Amino acid sequence: MTKKICLLFPNYKRGGAETAFDSYIEALSKKYNVYVISNKNFTPKIKVDSYIVTSKNYFSHTSKIIKYIQSISPDIVITFKSHVLLIPLLKYIKLF
Repeated sequence: MTKKICLLFPNYKRGGAETAFDSYIEALSKKYNVYVISNKNFTPKIKVDSYIVTSKNYFSHTSKIIKYIQSISPDIVITFKSHVLLIPLLKYIKLF
């Protein structure tokens, strides 16, 4: 059974970090099922399942993001940038 990895990248724009993130996704998707949660600027080079947050206020979608994460039941959740604030919440709902 292939492991599931959920990547949260809130402020996706074109730049160096995003180029590295694309490479990261491409490498991980060869071995794992990759799910990405990002803003509307996310346009992957390869096909991955993604949840796109359309609001400028990313945290207003917290409950929808949590439901999406619960629905995919990932083995690993990796967060980038401001998602450090979600870690206590994810622990509370027992995703870890």
